[in-house]
Amino acid sequence: MRGRVLASIVWKDINVKYRSISTICAAALMLAVVVSCAWGSGHAISWGTQIAAPLPRVDKIAAGFSHGFGLKPDGSVVVWGLNENGECDIPSPNGGFVQVDGGFNFSLGLRANGSIVAWGTISMDREKIPEPNADFVQISCGYTHNLALKADGSVVGWGANSQGQSNSPYPNEEFVQVAAGGLHSAGLKQTGYIQVWGDNSYSQHNIPAPNAGFSAVSCGLGHVLALRSNGSIAVWGWNDKNQGKLPAGPNTGFVAIAAGLKHNLALKEDGSIIAWGLNEEGQCNVPYPNLDFVDIAAGQHQSVGLKSDGTVVCWGKNDVVQCNIPQSNNNVVSIATGYYANLAILSDSSMIGWGKNIYGQVTPPQPNSGYVQAGIGLDHSVAVKADGTLLAFGRNLWDCCVVPEPNSGYLMADAGDFHSIALRANGSVVAFGRNNYGQCDPPPTPNSGFVSVAAGQTHSLALRSNGKIEAWGSNSSHECDVPSPNSDFVAIAACRAVSMGLKSDGSVRVWGATSNGQQNIPQPNTGYIAIAAGPNHCCALRADGSIAAWGFNAHGQGNPPEDNTGFIGVSAGLYHTVALKGSFANTEIKRLPDGSRVFITVNIVSAAWDGVFYVESQNRTSGIRVEKDSHNMSVGTRTSVYGRIYTKPSGERYIAATGISPTGTGDILPLGMINKALGGGDAIDIVTGLGQYGITGGTGVNNIGLLVRVWGRIISPDPSNEPRWFVIDDGSAVGVKCILPDGVAYNPQWTHVQVTGASSCERESGQIRPVVLVRSQADITSQSPF
Repeated sequence: MRGRVLASIVWKDINVKYRSISTICAAALMLAVVVSCAWGSGHAISWGTQIAAPLPRVDKIAAGFSHGFGLKPDGSVVVWGLNENGECDIPSPNGGFVQVDGGFNFSLGLRANGSIVAWGTISMDREKIPEPNADFVQISCGYTHNLALKADGSVVGWGANSQGQSNSPYPNEEFVQVAAGGLHSAGLKQTGYIQVWGDNSYSQHNIPAPNAGFSAVSCGLGHVLALRSNGSIAVWGWNDKNQGKLPAGPNTGFVAIAAGLKHNLALKEDGSIIAWGLNEEGQCNVPYPNLDFVDIAAGQHQSVGLKSDGTVVCWGKNDVVQCNIPQSNNNVVSIATGYYANLAILSDSSMIGWGKNIYGQVTPPQPNSGYVQAGIGLDHSVAVKADGTLLAFGRNLWDCCVVPEPNSGYLMADAGDFHSIALRANGSVVAFGRNNYGQCDPPPTPNSGFVSVAAGQTHSLALRSNGKIEAWGSNSSHECDVPSPNSDFVAIAACRAVSMGLKSDGSVRVWGATSNGQQNIPQPNTGYIAIAAGPNHCCALRADGSIAAWGFNAHGQGNPPEDNTGFIGVSAGLYHTVALKGSFANTEIKRLPDGSRVFITVNIVSAAWDGVFYVESQNRTSGIRVEKDSHNMSVGTRTSVYGRIYTKPSGERYIAATGISPTGTGDILPLGMINKALGGGDAIDIVTGLGQYGITGGTGVNNIGLLVRVWGRIISPDPSNEPRWFVIDDGSAVGVKCILPDGVAYNPQWTHVQVTGASSCERESGQIRPVVLVRSQADITSQSPF
């Protein structure tokens, strides 16, 4: 729904003569700029509430209600999760911390100098640190109140106090630890004695006998968890979800405890974790392998564990990515974003997911391989495999995950709130799931000739190869009223009651809901190459690799990173935005599957004709063909190119460009070579089998796509009345076809020539032959035979 990624597709090439250089077929052009697509070995970057960034090594962890903390060895803090009230916005300077803790939309930090810093929701005076703000040695955040321990063993409380939970206990001395719960508080004395004050509705004050020998205490919403120095635990208080009773198994060997809202964690001396209580969000399902843990923390519905190597593991409720600690993601080739979660396809065709996963919507079906496209909606996801099968997984309300038969021939799919839509290879569209507004009805007739689909909350979009958008389903916000003229569209996007379209001239159209400024497209409205729609904000990728975002921005989802360059794809969620960044060498690009999104920078144009040009790297080690109507490129222009990689029937790899961005000029010189080296050998990845095939029987470095210069005797011209090609032999017994564009004349008096042009190829009788594409009349020079 937000951030679809296009399937790996080989589109039929239009077979025309070289004199009118082949233009991209309409279907390929449409799909080349499909919304929110991103291919290439790049890395994902996210901003907004759901922060996706690699987590560094940490020494300590803590959990708030819907956010988590990591304390680094240098005293700085990393925070992830819900940030609606600034609870993840660490005050400056971010350093010198020795402890952090969180409550309901609130955070506390204790610095090494004994002072406390508070951030997050300002309410009930939780942010007002009692004076003097010094000599504190420990802090604890409860539901809406805070406790802190002074160096002299006294306790200070502040915030909500309806049940006396913020009062100082009597006698206020000899405390070594404090714990704040829902409406109650607890403190541990030097003697191992526990004192509880505040609410007693669930018998939180009834400490199991003997009240002695305790070494740690932790509070939940209405219960208390305590650790004894002999390694046993005690728990009492509210017990509606079994959080107030001891877990199964021997009550021994425990070394740490953590109480969440209504669940508990206990760490064993062998590094394993025992969890019990409320488990509706999986907060008690400790991930495998359950070993090597050295610290634990529990929040509202999530759990956090720290491994001995400093890595963090999170599990439980993940609707705002409080459990999302992404690892290195340098092998991402595509992204798809839903309301609360994300999917990414890696270069090995496996898929990973992060974010809300209550229904398994970011858990890839096994075997986790062969994925080429994915889409994600509210609580379910869809993904297409290379063999054309469609998988739907997650919450299956109204059969939105029941794929229509035959499950074959699918090209791409998208997920709405409770329905799914898919495109077949024959150009027809299938929709399934909830149909209360007709969003799963067949599209307007004829159901053929479609090249892209998109799903909103209760409406559907489909793009025809002629550039017309069909919209059906709910139209309460005019999300199905495509703006006039309904033509020349090359990409579509939909989310909730918002629809988007990208025109062939690079301009964006938005229609439907307007409550959050979704139709306030940043000006100038030109130069865009991809679009993405979130529930309340919109994004678009420019040809220069920058991202524009507009609409609802309360969570920073509309604030691209300061280094807003080099992006190749963008995708939008409810409170966050995800983009794919990366730039690739031509040799890397040629080893990607057909249909892969690619981005190359500052290559130099070496040859250009109507609808096609060639670029090569500055060191002249690799080049590639680029096809785009009205490109306005000329030889010597430095340019960045966005698009998709495909294979021509001749075997040559080429980029179907969706955006080009000139960056200056440079010098270009041809490489001189003998005929038998022209084209070179294969440049194939031995693992994937992908790459650029060379000339049949060819040897040496593959040079298809480079500007070359060859010499030889003309051995056969085109037998037509107006020769468009001739073959030359330099004595190596290898004939090279030199193809002439319109405007270049063949001279029958030529016997020996020097020819400059782009190294290309053609397939003949199952073999790949070398070709040189001549640029202009000046590229052919008559030579003396001696």
